[in-house]
Amino acid sequence: MGYTYNEPTDICVTEAIEKAVVSLVYEGINDSLWEFKNPADTGNVVYKDYLIERDRNIDLDQFGMFMAQDIRGTIGLGANVGAIMYEGDYKNGEFREVYELNLDWYFHPKLALNMNIGRGRLAARQFYEQTINYGQLNLKYLFLPKRKFSPTLYGGIGIVREEKGGYATKDWIPSIQGGAGIEYMVTKRFGLEASGFISYMLNDELDGLDLGSYNDFYWGGTLGLKYYVGKPPLLKNISN
Repeated sequence: MGYTYNEPTDICVTEAIEKAVVSLVYEGINDSLWEFKNPADTGNVVYKDYLIERDRNIDLDQFGMFMAQDIRGTIGLGANVGAIMYEGDYKNGEFREVYELNLDWYFHPKLALNMNIGRGRLAARQFYEQTINYGQLNLKYLFLPKRKFSPTLYGGIGIVREEKGGYATKDWIPSIQGGAGIEYMVTKRFGLEASGFISYMLNDELDGLDLGSYNDFYWGGTLGLKYYVGKPPLLKNISN
């Protein structure tokens, strides 16, 4: 199976067949099934270029983009800063700051358990402002583990606690949350990430009012740094 995105399919098929014949001949030489009539031809430029291209293509996808086997790691440690918007029973919510620390444990090249702890403020234009602390446990999906740049998706459960003396009628408020983001690896272990998210309370008691058809929630976005340790998930089952 092949792909073409910049030329007619008939030309693509013709070139693919020609390339396959050349590869068949050269791979036969590498496997000692046949040989050059002139042994000195093993040093010619065309044959050497083929070997270089073959080895390089192992790490390229169908669009010619580089795929790395040794980026990221089993454990990712992150720190984020951002803003959240309160949506609840008080009108005219406003953005306030939020800070997070997080840990990703990759048990599969594309799947990780994500744990977040955060602290932020929720506010409306009048009468309402409070500081919250929260913890979250999510399942995270990394779409392109071999790429420096990859979208991410996550969702899970959490718990929210406001500062003592605030508005909530209960000490702990259960929640569910989900989000999507992007991650860019600057080096093999160090990356940048950005995400947007929403966190929905499972009761309507976060702001101390029980009004309307929907529970309190907040949404927002963060930017942060990520540092990976441990053997990359793509290599962890491969002996050194």
